[in-house]
Amino acid sequence: MLSKFVSVWVLAIAVIAIVVRMNPEIVLKLPNGFIFYAIMGHTPPPYFDMSAWQSDEMKTWIRSGDVVVSVNAKSGTNWLLYMTHLIRVKGEIEKYPFTDIMLNTPWPSIVHEPGQTWVEVKEAMFSNEIQQYWNHKDYPFRVFKAHEMPETYSKDIPGATLPIKSRRDLKFIAATRNPLDQMRSFYPFFASHKAEFRRLWGDFPPVYDNKDQMMSDFLEGPFGVFLTDYNVAWFEARDEPNVHLVRFEELKEDHRGSIVDLAKFLDVELDDEQIDRIAFLSSFKEMKKVAHKFDYVLFANKENPKRTVMESGKLIRSGKTGEGHSFFTEEEKTRVYKFLDANLPKDVKKWMEL
Repeated sequence: MLSKFVSVWVLAIAVIAIVVRMNPEIVLKLPNGFIFYAIMGHTPPPYFDMSAWQSDEMKTWIRSGDVVVSVNAKSGTNWLLYMTHLIRVKGEIEKYPFTDIMLNTPWPSIVHEPGQTWVEVKEAMFSNEIQQYWNHKDYPFRVFKAHEMPETYSKDIPGATLPIKSRRDLKFIAATRNPLDQMRSFYPFFASHKAEFRRLWGDFPPVYDNKDQMMSDFLEGPFGVFLTDYNVAWFEARDEPNVHLVRFEELKEDHRGSIVDLAKFLDVELDDEQIDRIAFLSSFKEMKKVAHKFDYVLFANKENPKRTVMESGKLIRSGKTGEGHSFFTEEEKTRVYKFLDANLPKDVKKWMEL
């Protein structure tokens, strides 16, 4: 009797193993399924797919003159995407409305539902309904979001894929931020994701109960790359002619001047009135008024193409600098600085003013 019982269980386990092997995304239906998904070899976030940035694949969708805004996470990504869009339309948002960050400046690295491929996302992106937003005939260039690093990075790691040297006909905008402020911004960020989006991806991203949980993910876990590799990789590429690298603090200190520099990099001529209008529209006060346009609509989600990543209006925060110093205790800051000392070269730290 016992041997029969054991045989049934062995068979059941074998069947489950086959099902999971054929459809690994099924584990995302489990509570905190992203953990099992990661154990199976899928690096978090579970909704990232960098296939779009492979050399041969890029030939199928990107074109000469396109702009890739690849800012470090929580370091002004949406701010720079919006500024870049405003520059290309010279502030004429009445004529060229900004509808949603995912529609006007698509993010090729994110899939919109479990099991989906980049090819499927690309098909939806190039549909007439969607490309009217990002591929307008009047735009001098198209803008795409990324978080990847340049292919020239001295370390061979996943994510170092952007072809800054092999595709000189493309332009890349990158930005970094003080790590304490960056982590401070991360703390509420995960909780601002819609619950239905998190459930779709096995409860990723995790919602932190306390700062120590977050710090463990950054200082001992998978998010350390945001504090280290990203900054080093783009610092190494800072002198490339098609790379525009800035610090978040510089954008805040001289917002108008940063717009002038960015427009020059993008080869867009602006008069003083246009510069002032773009500076006004891209102020955090004005962006908060249209915060619902940064919800990230998942247009390639078959079940509900109006589903969004974020709780409406939650993504745009204060944009302040220095908040991290008051948010973390002296002991916590010491932990962060120790991590940075061990992982950031001196010249990078000097440039970041750490």
